[in-house]
Amino acid sequence: MTAVSLLVMIAFYLPAPSTACLSVSVKGVDRSVSICISQSTGEIETIAGQVGDRSFSHSVSGSTRLDGCRTNENMVLIDQHPLGAISVNRTVTCHPNYWHHEDNLTATINEMFTPSPESVSIGWKAVVQSSEIAYWTTSIDTSLIWHDYTNSLFWTGGPLTEIPVNQSYSPLDPIMLPTKTDTDTFFRYGGGKTDIRDPKVLVAPSLVIPAATRIDPHVDTGVSLLFSPEDTPVYSLLNAYSIGAHQEMAVFNYSRQYSRLGNKSREVAFSQDIVAHEGCWRAPLAWMREQYKSYFYPDSRVDIYSLDGPGAYADYTGFKLDVRVNEKSHVNL
Repeated sequence: MTAVSLLVMIAFYLPAPSTACLSVSVKGVDRSVSICISQSTGEIETIAGQVGDRSFSHSVSGSTRLDGCRTNENMVLIDQHPLGAISVNRTVTCHPNYWHHEDNLTATINEMFTPSPESVSIGWKAVVQSSEIAYWTTSIDTSLIWHDYTNSLFWTGGPLTEIPVNQSYSPLDPIMLPTKTDTDTFFRYGGGKTDIRDPKVLVAPSLVIPAATRIDPHVDTGVSLLFSPEDTPVYSLLNAYSIGAHQEMAVFNYSRQYSRLGNKSREVAFSQDIVAHEGCWRAPLAWMREQYKSYFYPDSRVDIYSLDGPGAYADYTGFKLDVRVNEKSHVNL
């Protein structure tokens, strides 16, 4: 998604009073989470929940869109399904942009929001398909725009600060998001990008864990948008930043790029989950570990004993490390 189109999207998403919305909710032993979906736009308007005895409610604008495309008038269909699921279907028309030069291309976006009692999360699956004769592509963007972000922090599975020279630092600490007018926070995930028209993204750090987390330390709650590592985007990019002098708003935008659409291509599908948790990055990471164990635990056929023993994950090696293995963290980030 280009900077201009994202700013236009933010202006379009400024919250307006909603007459009614449809709720998707799930409750566990010690936490719950729910979303409210507008019956007119099909966008997520509210994310609310409870963690222990602490409750929260956030005003948001959330949806999956195609860069350079507009939803056709009266072409948003919303259906309720068994077990509390809701689907949103959009038909969009796309115009020439950064990704292609054709005009009046059409596509459909189907979003399914499903409560998952087992994982105490709300699954959010987006399926994109186009019946155009020719191949084409554009960025498929899943966005959460927070309208009440003051005093909140951001965390993701990548380096959140620049690596200092010859000194220790904590790459996992959450940060205050930079503003759009300052410097965007980009993270790559998936294959490499070689487009010389976008040199800033070329040097963006990589994500180890595809996650975008909001932390509210003053109430010890957090909400994460956790992207499935089982998806296989050609290339994806997480862009996060705040808006306003006091971080009144924030944008989490996850772009999947270079997916093939049209010419009888199979549908393109991506999945993510909305999870409520304590105000710490460890909780969403633990959720990811339990849901996608094969990405965190070694295969039983691997001889892990050859690496068994004390280890370190440090960039600064100016001192003697009495460990068997040291892996420099920036090599993976």
